[in-house]
Amino acid sequence: MKRALWATLMLSVPLAQGQDYPGAYWKPADPSNYTVAERPTTYPIQYVVIHTVQGSWLGALNWFANPASNVSAHYTMRSADGYVGQSVLEKNVGWHAGNWWYNCRSVGIEHEGYVDDPRWYTDVMYRASADLTRYLVRKYGVSVTRANVLGHVEVPGATHTDPGPNWDWAKYLFLVRTSGRAIAWDFPAKMAPGERREVRLIVHNDGLDAWPSSGTGWVKLGTQDPQDRPSPFFTAGSWADRHRPRAVDRSVAYGQTFDFRFTMTAPHQPGRYVESFQPVAEGVGYFGPIVTFVIDVGTTESVVDNRDVGFTVSGSWSTGTTAPGRYGDDYRYAATGPSAADYAEWNLNAPEDGVYDVYAWWSQGTNRCDRTLYTIYGAEPWQRVRTTVDQQANGGQWNRLGSIRLRAGSGKVRLFATSPTGGKVCIADAVRFVGPGVDRTVRAPSTGRLGFLDKLVDDAEPALRFFYSLTDAQKRRALNRRPLEYGELGDQSRTLFREAAVLGAGLETLRFFDRASFFLETFRRRKAIEPRSGAIVRGPLVDAGKGARPYDGVEVSFSFGLDSGRATTYRFEADLAESPADPYLASFLADRDRIVERGCDVFPQPPSDCLLNAPKG
Repeated sequence: MKRALWATLMLSVPLAQGQDYPGAYWKPADPSNYTVAERPTTYPIQYVVIHTVQGSWLGALNWFANPASNVSAHYTMRSADGYVGQSVLEKNVGWHAGNWWYNCRSVGIEHEGYVDDPRWYTDVMYRASADLTRYLVRKYGVSVTRANVLGHVEVPGATHTDPGPNWDWAKYLFLVRTSGRAIAWDFPAKMAPGERREVRLIVHNDGLDAWPSSGTGWVKLGTQDPQDRPSPFFTAGSWADRHRPRAVDRSVAYGQTFDFRFTMTAPHQPGRYVESFQPVAEGVGYFGPIVTFVIDVGTTESVVDNRDVGFTVSGSWSTGTTAPGRYGDDYRYAATGPSAADYAEWNLNAPEDGVYDVYAWWSQGTNRCDRTLYTIYGAEPWQRVRTTVDQQANGGQWNRLGSIRLRAGSGKVRLFATSPTGGKVCIADAVRFVGPGVDRTVRAPSTGRLGFLDKLVDDAEPALRFFYSLTDAQKRRALNRRPLEYGELGDQSRTLFREAAVLGAGLETLRFFDRASFFLETFRRRKAIEPRSGAIVRGPLVDAGKGARPYDGVEVSFSFGLDSGRATTYRFEADLAESPADPYLASFLADRDRIVERGCDVFPQPPSDCLLNAPKG
């Protein structure tokens, strides 16, 4: 079954003109409940004041909008999911602290709940509120100290006791100072029992403090759901212990990333495993995104040997039976050369649509070609994964060539007997493919806010902004799923292309921009009643709705990369019933309708996804 990371747009509330915090629900306070100002020009913003509502989130927003209340706070946090409501623009003076001097110089944040009931102070609300406070201190230069981030009870002359003794100040200030955002990851969709695979998770430090590499606060990757549980994928010699697969080995400053690489060994018991990890400052607490790997462990694989029907050769290939480490009874070999045209080919004939991991096997020997090319072909001309291997190493075992998205009945692997040095032989033995598995959607939402605009900005806005920069001809080409090369773009579009691709795939992509391309993987109308799976990756607020609900929307997927098998994919889902208001998405939808109506006939045999009347569901 296909599984992906969805960013579902859930609100239809438009942004107010000049609204401050992206994604916040705008419920303006009555003008009689605050003072119009031009902060920080009229007054410097030096404090963040933490409040407890002594009531509900919606009740607080409605009370601020009531002209009889004579009170207002700038923001209100919801307990269940950390959703942010904004009532007063930051430039204006909210009436929240009971002290005019502090009101003029502070931003007030209310928190749903009651001071004498700690259950209201949920982890998700702490994290969302900390994200908001971090945003404020960066914006206005507020010091992150207890003198400047203070409770209502600590304001001089206060008659209130909130947030009260149940508020965890140590946790809160830690979360304000320490944060992270997952920007890329690679994990196997399927593994054979006992198989070992390297996993990567790249996390960006978007907090205030550097991540230390020793002592108290040493940042590591820890198991989650629940915290510190022993992982069934523990690999002796690679992990520090059963719940810490990797630690940072250098100080990671704000704006830098760290590539958490570690080895996972699949358990011997077949089944579906859900593995969750989150950064942790040792001895202090967990922070940042929870990343979940869904891995099917089993023997669902197919092998095409050189003696099978799906194997063919072109050119002069001989049969060998004596080399050690061969797969089966024999193998094929051919002399290599810098321009050799001989090739061997394995037809995969994928059983169903999905993403497949592809491996190659060659027999051992010292006369093997040291640089030869395997190419995996997908269903479309641009779907190719090329991997250069040294057959003098790793003979007698499966070697991963890469992953590729295939349609049912498609897929092939071709090996060219080409090598820079002559006098060698190229071995064509067997190919194995495992799948179908989970789409590798490598863009992750940031920690924190969950408003519909925030999810769009975090997950798809860079790709939409890039698409919006294209000419009509370029958009039409992408809509017809033809790759648009980086070299064909103008200066502005190249800048946007780099931004979108780097955000998704990490800095390694920089080396490949001259050969990278963009195309529209999917654009289709979906109308169904379908189950909604939990998010593959989530920040502290993101937990996609579960169960079934009616749905009328559009599924969009952009890819950036060398080819579809090694592409950064932005995938999101827009709920048309909710009338999303983001200008980039609105422009995209309008362009799509306009161009597709007239442009589907431009290229021969466009895919059905291009059509406005494409099949639903």
